[in-house]
Amino acid sequence: ILDGFEPAAVREFIQRRGKSKRDLQLFNAIIQNPGAPPNELIMLLYGKPNRGAYKATQARLTEKLRDYLVHLGGGALGYGELYLDLAAAEQLIKRRAWTCAIHFLNRAEEQAIHYRHYNLLEMIYSTELREVTNLGLDLTALEAKWKANRSRLDSIIRLNAVAARVRLRHEEARAHGKVLDSNAMLKELLAEVRPDLSEADDPMYNERMVSLIRDLATSTKEYPGFERVVSGCYHRLKKRNAFQAGDADLEHSFLYMLGHAQYRNARFDEAMTTIGEARALRERMTVVPKQVTRKFAAMEAAILYLTGKVHEAIPLLEKCLNQGSAHEQDKELLNMQLNLAACLYSAREYKRAVKVLVTLPYDKATLTKWMGVEWRFKLDMFELISYYDRNLMDEAETQLQRMLTYYKEFFRAENYARVEVYLGFI
Repeated sequence: ILDGFEPAAVREFIQRRGKSKRDLQLFNAIIQNPGAPPNELIMLLYGKPNRGAYKATQARLTEKLRDYLVHLGGGALGYGELYLDLAAAEQLIKRRAWTCAIHFLNRAEEQAIHYRHYNLLEMIYSTELREVTNLGLDLTALEAKWKANRSRLDSIIRLNAVAARVRLRHEEARAHGKVLDSNAMLKELLAEVRPDLSEADDPMYNERMVSLIRDLATSTKEYPGFERVVSGCYHRLKKRNAFQAGDADLEHSFLYMLGHAQYRNARFDEAMTTIGEARALRERMTVVPKQVTRKFAAMEAAILYLTGKVHEAIPLLEKCLNQGSAHEQDKELLNMQLNLAACLYSAREYKRAVKVLVTLPYDKATLTKWMGVEWRFKLDMFELISYYDRNLMDEAETQLQRMLTYYKEFFRAENYARVEVYLGFI
């Protein structure tokens, strides 16, 4: 999963940690021989079977990689340093160095508030309540802060649990080609979540609530209604200056949901404007996961394709796919591969389009389980068209009959009933 410059950065990090010779050798062996089994790595390191020494080296390297990720997170989001500040405060409390402990606790609290890290605030306030007299804190003020944060943390946890349930039902429905009853489900879930005015200006709470609603909208294809929801929520938060410096990732998520809804509603100019706003925001973000930029690239490529700019869409998709790793399990990569085939086909590059299709990883059963029935239908539809256009009529006829049988239950859903009629025309 290491990207670009990162292997070199990790090598330097390992060397700074001392006792690095074997650890560095193992790291280089893994980088140079991706997917190599342990026995092969052992022979590369020691020239003979020595599993005990290998396990010890592996354990040290794992800890150093963990520390690298923690410090990377600290540089990007403040999380790593926050935990270190709290850990330092705990050690200082054990040594009864109260003034120094307060310094680190205050620093951790300030940054935790900045990044809306409510679970870390719970840990900080719990530590302060335990040592309130020694630290010389105002108990009344501390209790008020703790209760307010605990209420917010409970709301976030409750919302996360409900959102997880919605996502699970959405994935199950998609896997079987079903459609959720979004109105009934939303009514049920809102009653359980019980949002109130205290969360009105919290970008984290609002982002997760809108994401939950988006899962329902994606299942039912109710994008016009969802665009009103996400647009209203995002612009209300912007108007009230709710987004702080530490909320860039939350604002970026809102922009993706808004842009995607605009794209699905065929409001392409508005969607491209939103994509541009997200690109400008990313320039101010310290670290942006490639999975995030990949989603925007896929959306931009789809808009280019639908607006007749297929020759601009192809290199954009190819660039993202070339940056993918063999170790990744990202659904967006599979979507991109299918979309690239469609773009190549539209550009009349038929052989390249078929080559992209036949290099899809996994068999169809696995793809269906992972991506859902609708995605597999798109793949099968594409294969049917490719058979016809290559004048392979027997294969096309067989594929069509296979689809009419396999998707019989799928066509019974109201959203997909017209698909069967379309296959009849074919």
